Amino acid sequence: MTPEEIKAKYGKDETGKEVVITKISVNNGTKDLNLYVKQPTRYQISPIIGIIISDMVGATERLLSECCIVEISDFAEIMSDDSLFMAIMPEVVSLIEQKKSISTKL
Repeated sequence: MTPEEIKAKYGKDETGKEVVITKISVNNGTKDLNLYVKQPTRYQISPIIGIIISDMVGATERLLSECCIVEISDFAEIMSDDSLFMAIMPEVVSLIEQKKSISTKL
C-alpha cells in the first residue's frame, strides 16, 4: 500500500479525528520489515505509564498490541524475534509524544 492509501484507510480514529501513523522499519538481514503504528491516545498510554520504567519490554508489547495496524505490518515476525523486537523498542516508546508546557507560580 502507498502512504496515501494507508492514511485514507487507517488515518482516522473511531470518532473521525485524524491520527498520525508512524512507519517503523527494521532489517532482518534479508529484507526490511515494517510496523505501522497509530499515535497512542492518553487512554492507551495510561495503563502503560506505570510499568514503562520497571518493564520496558512489557510496556512496548502492550503499546504495540493497542496501536499497531497489524493487517499491513510485519507484526508477527517482529514480535517473534527478540533481536528485531529490541531494535524497534526505542522507536515505539518514542511514540509517546510529549509537548512542552510552562507553569508559573503566581
